[in-house]
Amino acid sequence: MSMHTNDQTAAATSPATGLTIPDSLQQTPFGQWGETSYGPSITGSGASKLGQSVVGPLVALARGYLTLTHENVRDVMKAQGIGAQKTEGKQLIRGVGDRDALLMPWYKGDDIVDEKRNGGIISPSSVQYRPHPANVATNPATGKKRKYENLAGQQLVLGVHPATPVSWVTEGVGTIMLAEGALKGDSALTALLRTHGITDDQLAYQAGDENPDTARARLRDLIDQAMPATDPDGRDPRVLIVTIVGVTTWHQNPEWNSLRLKDTSVWVAVDGDVGTNSNVWKQATDLFDHLNHRGAKAMLVDLSDVPTASGEKVGIDDFFAMGHNWRDMTSHLAGHLPPRPQRADTGARVTWTGAAAPTRRRSRPGPTCRPCGAPSSGSPPGSTPSTRSVASRLERCTAASTTRTHRLTPKATAARSKSPGSTRSAASPAPRWSTAQST
Repeated sequence: MSMHTNDQTAAATSPATGLTIPDSLQQTPFGQWGETSYGPSITGSGASKLGQSVVGPLVALARGYLTLTHENVRDVMKAQGIGAQKTEGKQLIRGVGDRDALLMPWYKGDDIVDEKRNGGIISPSSVQYRPHPANVATNPATGKKRKYENLAGQQLVLGVHPATPVSWVTEGVGTIMLAEGALKGDSALTALLRTHGITDDQLAYQAGDENPDTARARLRDLIDQAMPATDPDGRDPRVLIVTIVGVTTWHQNPEWNSLRLKDTSVWVAVDGDVGTNSNVWKQATDLFDHLNHRGAKAMLVDLSDVPTASGEKVGIDDFFAMGHNWRDMTSHLAGHLPPRPQRADTGARVTWTGAAAPTRRRSRPGPTCRPCGAPSSGSPPGSTPSTRSVASRLERCTAASTTRTHRLTPKATAARSKSPGSTRSAASPAPRWSTAQST
């Protein structure tokens, strides 16, 4: 039995935050979805994380999330042609260990468009996985834990949920939300469906949903039902949720050329440290400039003022897990970024002692367009590119594509093949995973 249905119920205002919270959420602790809520294909630590992020079971199953265990990981690898001695195989085996890991498929808008012409078959363009918390590795360069890992040789894409209606991609919608990561995007999609009247019972697991094709068809019907192109007031209620791997990786994505951005509101939902982390702020500033340069109206989902007991930054999934709803989130929209935070001392200045005792600054290599490898114009080597030059590079790169999907140049492909841990040559494309892994 579900604890609440949607956020159109009677509501009250939280004295702590001033945000509107439905009575049904106040009466019962939040987070009824857990390890047993997602059917036989999603269990363990992955199911727990999905529940904590308030991702509806149907939303998760339609994407094709899959729990890997030490019992099935080699079977999944074999089905995908991945040997245990390949880098990807070693990654998955290490991520699972003697526990489990969550396989996370990513889909581009083109994958959805091509589904019909491929006979209803859709394959992800990229695959991530979330290791069991006990098996999380640490990045030796930054000291941060790698909570999510990309398989070696996989491209980083602008993702959409595979149940997204095709017309939303090909014809465009009134609003786009950019979320960091698949889990956050699916949490936002769940909240969006709730606010349009889809109940938790409709989002619950049903027998057969472990087949992603079945779950995807059911979810797409609910999306079409909940959000027609025009509501009774003549407005477009549709929100296309697009996911990026991280706020620092959006430059790499030629899929920008497939998005209809002109005259579209784009809500950027980065984590709540954008006002305190200078690197995040800089990337968000470049992203805002790129969106506005393409004719979109960029807005920030500013969660920096949302209080937490631990004082940690708040992501969009954390926000919904606190019991807030979609309408509460829209009250946090801002048309500008916060002031630039004070830059932390990164040790960039190196002072020498002795007779010469010069002081110098380490220079950085000149910026290049990551999809095509072209050097940026107007930015000499060692300089930091302006936000205008970032937008210009991306526009020049996407404009060079004669088809809807940007094709990597040999130079960019070769550079990608030399990424750490990659074993593929420049001529070998990343594998296209089959949805059979989730059945």
